[in-house]
Amino acid sequence: MNLKRLPSTITASAVSLLASSHVVMAAAVEEIQQHQEVFMDYSQEALRLAREKVQAATSSGAFGHGVPIFNTWSDTTMIALMLLVSAIGVGLLYYVLKNKSQNAAMKVVIN
Repeated sequence: MNLKRLPSTITASAVSLLASSHVVMAAAVEEIQQHQEVFMDYSQEALRLAREKVQAATSSGAFGHGVPIFNTWSDTTMIALMLLVSAIGVGLLYYVLKNKSQNAAMKVVIN
């Protein structure tokens, strides 16, 4: 073993290790930067889509997803609509019960 060449051999080995680790590190940094760019593109696109959805949902005349369907109707109109539906329901119930009782009465009379 030549002791005079040992420091230069160690130095050369250290330099080659550092150079290879530097290349690996540079490749890793480049890969991370590419992933960050892809993520930034994705996040910007997601934010743009979310912004468009919010603008569409909050525009006048929008329907669904947080915007009330009856946003232009007054309380009086809603009450009138509920009363109309209730009156139709009561009328149908009366008609059905009346026909049922008439049919039952006819069966008693016939027998």
